[in-house]
Amino acid sequence: MTSQAQPSLFDLKHADDICQSKFVVGSPRIESDSRESSISEFSDSFPSIALKEKNSIYDSSNVCSRLNSSSTLNPEPTNTIITTACGANGTYSEGYTGSFEGPEKLLEIWFCPKDSSTQAPHNQSSQDSNVLGMRSIPLDDIEKMLMLVNCSIIQSHSNGFCDSYILSESSLFVYPNKLIIKTCGTTTLLLALQRILDLASEYCKYLSPFKVFYSRKSFMFPELQQIPHNSWDNEVSHLNSFFPTGSAYTIGNLNSDYWHLFIASLDPISTQVDQKIPSKTITPPNKGDTTIEILMTGLDPKCMELFYCSEGTRSVEGLEGGKFVENSSGISSIYSKANVFSYLFSPCGLSSNGHVDDGYFTIHVTPESSCSYASFETNVPLSSPNSDDINTLISKVIKIFGPSQFTVTVFYQSDDDDFVITNSSPIHKQPSFTTKKRIDNFTSSDRIHYEFDDYHLHYSHFVKS
Repeated sequence: MTSQAQPSLFDLKHADDICQSKFVVGSPRIESDSRESSISEFSDSFPSIALKEKNSIYDSSNVCSRLNSSSTLNPEPTNTIITTACGANGTYSEGYTGSFEGPEKLLEIWFCPKDSSTQAPHNQSSQDSNVLGMRSIPLDDIEKMLMLVNCSIIQSHSNGFCDSYILSESSLFVYPNKLIIKTCGTTTLLLALQRILDLASEYCKYLSPFKVFYSRKSFMFPELQQIPHNSWDNEVSHLNSFFPTGSAYTIGNLNSDYWHLFIASLDPISTQVDQKIPSKTITPPNKGDTTIEILMTGLDPKCMELFYCSEGTRSVEGLEGGKFVENSSGISSIYSKANVFSYLFSPCGLSSNGHVDDGYFTIHVTPESSCSYASFETNVPLSSPNSDDINTLISKVIKIFGPSQFTVTVFYQSDDDDFVITNSSPIHKQPSFTTKKRIDNFTSSDRIHYEFDDYHLHYSHFVKS
């Protein structure tokens, strides 16, 4: 059942972007941007969850990065961290104030075949281009695209299904039919959206975007974000300039952690695939797609000691130190048969990318006590062999990091025929994606269910009992 928003009085003092918060309940735009005037407009008759947004205009601004944007692909540990005067995008740069933004911006774009008569570009054979899809985009173009985001590649790995990249700020996954990019800090992810679509058009002319997801947790330090990420309003405005039929939501308790979501569905020119295209080409669009995120804050300082570089130990910067931390922390036991690559940053922080057949998982850790944060994301199906149910998976992950609270989002694709109608109620034939009210010593403070066309969303927020 789709949830209904419940009335609640909320305080905007903890909202991550006050300007947008004035408009989330559909009230008229008010030019004043003070906290006092914003708060006075609300009463306890307004909802605090699942609020659809309005838009605003954004400008351009200069940005900076903690890493050398000219860094090139290198599967070995590299010393790519440099100091900058700005320090806004880097935990370890000169002038760092202890306010690193761990919560990531997450963009996922799905593509599907359009007019099958379109020829493969750039001297590629039609068969090779159709098999590779988005993976046919050259590395040099990917690196240039990432410069717009203000991050760079520090490690990559490929298997028969996708190319994964550990970035200076989080991760990138490229499949034949989709691209998933997740970046932390003050990266400007949405400024690369035009370039991503241009690359798809240039190298994969037979593909058309048909599903777009953009999401993020509420920021810890919103005042450090660059335009358009300095408010949810501006992010939505930017996304709507590309996908005007999209919808934007704020989900969760505005007095605590909450989550932003933008979702858009587009109609491709044609979903007909040429019969000459081999069977190993792009898979059916998003059928059975599942994405699980666990976003954790207030991490246990004792658990976080592992995520610092330490002289005279195996905790050294790079892939070697990352593998040591991966094994010592328990990350390697989440999916025992996964192929995992982890990078330990100096002086602290970890990024891990893992492959499980055609699935992936990624972990990012900011261990500083002033802004501790860890995220886990995967699209490995819960129905796959030897996989855990959702509650067992959550328990495994939170034991590694010891958060004081965490948010779980489960996005899964579902058709009407995924339900069996009984005398009492429909029973879902797929694995249960619903979290328990209590997991270990945590209690759920929010449990919200949404339906978006062919997708379902379960949102849960847990606080330590």
